[in-house]
Amino acid sequence: MPSSTAALAGDLRDLHDAYIFKVNAALADGRSELVTELGADFVDEAQRTIVAAEPRHGAGAAGS
Repeated sequence: MPSSTAALAGDLRDLHDAYIFKVNAALADGRSELVTELGADFVDEAQRTIVAAEPRHGAGAAGS
């Protein structure tokens, strides 16, 4: 579904932009240790976003 793919891409882009802002702020404050944590948090949140957007299997699926 192109529209759901576009929505997911938009959600991931927004998430990326938010984390870039946080990383830049952390670097400006001299908090380089926070950058690693934010990177890991970004990956976790992006994965949750992708999984949440996946079609649910089972409801009406053959063999369920």
